[in-house]
Amino acid sequence: MLQVPLTLFVIFTGFLTMGFFAAGMVIYRQHILLRKNELLIANAEAEWTQAMDSLDYPMYLVNLDDNLVRANKAFYRQIGKPAEDCVGTDVRKLIHLKGEDQPCPGCLARLERRDAFFTKEADDPHNALGKPIEVTIKVVRAENNEPIGIVQSIRDVSHLKETENALRKSQALLKEAQHIGHMGNWEWDIKTNALKWSDETYQIFGIDKKTANTTYEQFIDRIHPDDRRAVNQAISKAINNKEPYQTEHRTLLPNGDERIISERGRVFYNDNGDPVRLVGVCQDITDFRHAEALLKVHKENLEELIRQRTLELANARDDAQQANRAKSAFLATMSHELRTPLNAIIGYSEILLEDAQNIEQVDQNELCYDLEKIRQSGKYLLTLVSDILDLSKIEADKLELHITTINVPQFIDDLTAIVEPGIWKNNNEFIVQMTTGIGEIQGDILRIRQMLINLLCNAGKFTCNGVVTLNIAHDIDGNQNSEWIEFTVADTGIGIPGQDVDRLFKPFSQSRSTVVAGNEGAGLGLAITKRLCDMMGGTIAVNSTQGEGTAFVVRIPAEFEHRHDSGVTPGTAKNVA
Repeated sequence: MLQVPLTLFVIFTGFLTMGFFAAGMVIYRQHILLRKNELLIANAEAEWTQAMDSLDYPMYLVNLDDNLVRANKAFYRQIGKPAEDCVGTDVRKLIHLKGEDQPCPGCLARLERRDAFFTKEADDPHNALGKPIEVTIKVVRAENNEPIGIVQSIRDVSHLKETENALRKSQALLKEAQHIGHMGNWEWDIKTNALKWSDETYQIFGIDKKTANTTYEQFIDRIHPDDRRAVNQAISKAINNKEPYQTEHRTLLPNGDERIISERGRVFYNDNGDPVRLVGVCQDITDFRHAEALLKVHKENLEELIRQRTLELANARDDAQQANRAKSAFLATMSHELRTPLNAIIGYSEILLEDAQNIEQVDQNELCYDLEKIRQSGKYLLTLVSDILDLSKIEADKLELHITTINVPQFIDDLTAIVEPGIWKNNNEFIVQMTTGIGEIQGDILRIRQMLINLLCNAGKFTCNGVVTLNIAHDIDGNQNSEWIEFTVADTGIGIPGQDVDRLFKPFSQSRSTVVAGNEGAGLGLAITKRLCDMMGGTIAVNSTQGEGTAFVVRIPAEFEHRHDSGVTPGTAKNVA
């Protein structure tokens, strides 16, 4: 038996153990590497799946036989089938629901193993989406450039189509608006010196867009020689001072026409602060400037015409006022000449009336009737003439107020005796009411009596079987620290229509209701009353309801304030300064 040396056996056993150990380590490393590759592949699969599923449009992978390998969720949502029913199926059967008479571009690209990009309209028979789509085909290749699969995506581009259509429509509207407004836009690249103009800008400057190679120098050549320096300065100022560009200049067209152009723009700078481009708009304002100049000429002519016409009207007004004052002055001067014969007629008629009472009865009645007619007509004519003369004096600033102390209770008693017969004539009741404590006031007793007689006579004249009331009240105005006396004349007569109230205080104007009632009058009493109230610093107001009655309120100061320009002649009473 062969005996192996112990030393050699030990060495051989050691080498064998080391060999097994080394082989084990290799196997372990290969296992670790394989595990890492599996994890990497799993992570890549997960990332690929997550990336594909995050897309909102279909994407899928097919093998070289056009069979589906995998797809994202959007693909399965579109065809309405789960993944287990689709994987391994010819993809053409899944996406061409209507079948195909001839291969579509996508199928041809997959069969020919080439990349492709194309679009399909909504009515394409091979478009299952029913919307405009964008198709992308990408061939997946190995390291040796041999194809191993094909990735295809189908993207809905209907919103892009809508955006394109909207943009196209907006551009058309902008172009039309620019054409209507003779306005164009432009952009000047300061670095390359190139100008980009809109179609309307070419029209404004008279340049053919097809043959133009627009530069800054070509733009300057179109400007009127007298305006070029100003335009260059405006552009340089905008660039250097970083402010808006604005100028107005003339431009010369190829046919020799001269147009006026208004330009506005803005300079853009890079991160270093260097100017890179100037963007702006231009507008042909020739017609506007011509219209403006023409309007200026018309305005100057109109102003001169207005000045001349105003001067003529002022002269005519002055002449009319002078004539009116002359007329009023004449009537005021003729007051005694007019009143004297009327007083004589009335006086002699009264004497004859007394003598006629001694004549026989039959003749006496006829004569008395005739004489009474003469007397009444004369008194009416005298009243009318007096009113006309008073109004003329007021208009001619010749009527004077004579201010005295008036005992109000005594004044009212005298007034009542004068007006009562006329009020009772129409079977009316006359009521006088006065606030206690009213004593004396300052005023023109003649003119105050004239105002109240006018109002009370009218009330009695236009009221039958009714009530006429005179109310006298005392009022203290705390805000103005002044005292007032208020006379209110009210009746239950025919009233005044609302449309007639505004013209009651105009001379020779009467209410329609008074005319219908058949009452005489020239329409001067209320006009004179209003003027007298104004002269005394007072007011008169009316409140009336047709068919129910009327109330006039005269309010005058209890102490008259003396004014040197008011035509006031002081009496014995003191005047309030």
